[in-house]
Amino acid sequence: LAQARSPVRAFSIATISVVLTGSILVAVIPDVESVLPGHGLFGAAAAVVFLCVVTAVGVRPVRRALAAAGRQCRRRAEAEHTRGSREVPVIHGSRISGAWVALVVTMLMAAVGNFAVWTFVEEIGISLGMAEATTIRLLGVTQIIGLAGALVAAASGGRFRRVSLLPPALLLLAAGNLAIGLAGSPVFFIGGMIAVNVAFYCLNPLLFAKAAQLDPVGRLAAVVGGASLAGSFIAPVVGGFLAGSDNQWARLSWTAALVILLALGPATFALRGVAGDSRRVGMSEG
Repeated sequence: LAQARSPVRAFSIATISVVLTGSILVAVIPDVESVLPGHGLFGAAAAVVFLCVVTAVGVRPVRRALAAAGRQCRRRAEAEHTRGSREVPVIHGSRISGAWVALVVTMLMAAVGNFAVWTFVEEIGISLGMAEATTIRLLGVTQIIGLAGALVAAASGGRFRRVSLLPPALLLLAAGNLAIGLAGSPVFFIGGMIAVNVAFYCLNPLLFAKAAQLDPVGRLAAVVGGASLAGSFIAPVVGGFLAGSDNQWARLSWTAALVILLALGPATFALRGVAGDSRRVGMSEG
């Protein structure tokens, strides 16, 4: 994916595929449960993993893409070694390394801030008088609607009139989390859920695409993915601590929104790192 001609489009399509696969998986669990009582979730998940392995091993374009990625990784490593110390700073200089760190920090902060609220969104909906079943259905529906964010990222290439969509996506993510936690009615609550999903599914492929621009081999994209997972693990603990035993949803949402807004700093630095890298590559080719 990092070596695709258009990384934003590639990661957007991957994001849509992951969400749709997860939605289908949740939908078929009751049927699998009737066949494998007590093991429906594990059976359905195992089937999906098996299909992924079959696809990677059995589909020729996938095998070619994986082989090409391995060859390019080896070529880059050999080229960096043979160019010597004069050329190494072009790729591994302090500014680019700083941009790498900034991108990882952006993903981590966005994930922690967003998932801290999203972990408790069902409880927040119930506190507004909504039925538990209704809130659960809204979780799935708003996620599907939120895929519009990934479509926007794919169609725009991550930029609108030469301006990156990354900062606006972070702002919308913060606003959506505020709406969820401060909502006084189900209408604002649902609007916040839609805003969060649209922003996050736009933000996700943009961050991975920036990682691909900084490191086309794909190593940084893997680290950014790890930061997202780490954030999803940390967020429930942080969210539970902020909400407390008395369910202070307003305190939780304000803190989450602040963390997401603070991520604008490293995000801006990462964007400048990508631009600087592109200029240096152009000068070296010239």
